[in-house]
Amino acid sequence: MRLVVQPAEESALGPGEPTERSVSFGAWTCYCSHRRSKAVCATPVSKVRRTTMDWESTEFAEAHRKYRERGVGARLGFGQGTALIIIDFQRAYTRTWRAASLDPVRNTRRLLDAARERGVPVIFTYVGWDPVNPDAGVWGVKAPTLPQLHEGSEACEIDPLIEPLPSEKVLLKRVPSAFFGNTLAEDLRSAGVDTIVVCGTSTSGCVRATVVDGLSYGFRMMLPSDCVADASPASGKAALFDIDTKYGDVVTVEDVLGGMRPPRPAGSTHEPQAGRQAR
Repeated sequence: MRLVVQPAEESALGPGEPTERSVSFGAWTCYCSHRRSKAVCATPVSKVRRTTMDWESTEFAEAHRKYRERGVGARLGFGQGTALIIIDFQRAYTRTWRAASLDPVRNTRRLLDAARERGVPVIFTYVGWDPVNPDAGVWGVKAPTLPQLHEGSEACEIDPLIEPLPSEKVLLKRVPSAFFGNTLAEDLRSAGVDTIVVCGTSTSGCVRATVVDGLSYGFRMMLPSDCVADASPASGKAALFDIDTKYGDVVTVEDVLGGMRPPRPAGSTHEPQAGRQAR
C-alpha cells in the first residue's frame, strides 16, 4: 500500500484504533497537534550507557568535550515501545553512484527481520514525482535531480534486500522528513510507540530531518550508525555527531536488537510477547 505524504490544506486528525500487537493508522492528513509523549522518561538515564561512538578520536573531539563538560549529549535510551522507520532505501539511492556499498541495507535487514518477528511496526518511505507534472517545489530548485525520480519507476522501488510486506506501510514523501504533512507521529503514539529507530539515506538529509522532527514530537530517536548511508562521508559523519549530541542516540545494530520491543497500544490489557532476538 502506497500513500502520498504531502501538505494538506486543512488539518484533520484521525488516528486509527490499534489492536493487540498490531498497528493501525488513520487518514494521512496534515498533523498539527504537538503533544509530548507521556512515556518519554520511561528509561532512567542512569541505566543508559554512554555513546557508542568514539568522538574523542575524530575531528569533533574538541566540540565533544565542550558539550560533555556541560552535560549535553545525555543518553535517551529505549522506552516501552519501538517502531522502525526505513528512510528512502530505494533503488535510486542503493543501486547507483549514491551508494558506496549495500552494507547499510544488509544491516537494516537484520533489524527488519527482528522487528517483524517481535511485532514492532515498520514504516518505509521513498521519494518520487509524477512524470507528467514533476513539481518538486523549492526542494527541486535546490536539488534538480529529484523530479527525475518518477513514481512507479524502478528508481522508486524499495531495495529488494528489504522488500516490504503487503501489510507494511510504504509512504511516498516529497519532503525530507517522514513526519511532515501527515499524522504519522500521532498514529505511532496512539499505537504505544515512544521510541523510533531510523535507518536509511541520506544521513545528513532525510534521515537527519526525520530524527529532528521525531524528537520534536517527543519520541526517543535511535540511529544505528551501521544502517545509514550518505553520498558524502564528511556530511554523514558530521550529521552523526550532531544527532548523537543533540537529537538522539547513535547506536549499533546490536544495541537495537537488545532494546527493541513491540509497543503496547493505549488501553490494551495485553502485554505483547517479544520474539527471539535476531542472530
